[in-house]
Amino acid sequence: MAGDALPLVFTGRRRNKLIVLAVGIALTGIGIMMIFDQAGGLVGRAGPFRHGVPPSGVGWMGCGIGLVFTVLAVFQLARDCPRLELNDEGILYSRCLQATRIAWSELDRAEIQRTSVARPIKAVLDSLMLVTTDGRKVVISAPIAPAEVAQLRETITRVAARARAQFVDRRDRAYNGGYSLPGNASAQVRFARLIARRSARPPHVRPY
Repeated sequence: MAGDALPLVFTGRRRNKLIVLAVGIALTGIGIMMIFDQAGGLVGRAGPFRHGVPPSGVGWMGCGIGLVFTVLAVFQLARDCPRLELNDEGILYSRCLQATRIAWSELDRAEIQRTSVARPIKAVLDSLMLVTTDGRKVVISAPIAPAEVAQLRETITRVAARARAQFVDRRDRAYNGGYSLPGNASAQVRFARLIARRSARPPHVRPY
């Protein structure tokens, strides 16, 4: 994030998506094998299956879970989501099935939202919450790691401030006829007098 050069794009790690895909395919394959395992050799009679659970029931359950994992991983790989992009226009947050756009002029502030998780181990997870000028709140948890939330918040704050300053500068240029307002106080007075004299000039009419 050095220099805050736009666009900044954050996506989930491809390796994690491939791992989810592999787990989904494995569960689906094992589930299909259990469905056709009428003798129950794969399930056995130990643990939760010792009470005569039909192998096909376990197989259908494993196959369903595997298909969910597989479809989710394929969808994320195909659409490259979740995805967070900071560009010149604002913030684009894509969650595969839904995309949220927030212009820099609509962003009020960025906050860190902390959530306590007690199970399986007690932990505190940080996520980024964007608050717009109309009170809308957008929580961004993925693909940003909890350790990167504070740094991302600072980056968004800097980029938003810079974008607002550029917007004000463009507005002032348009108001002043394309001239940039000087920073020195005496120069600003001379600039204002120049604009006033130009505005007081009668319009030039070309004869026919």
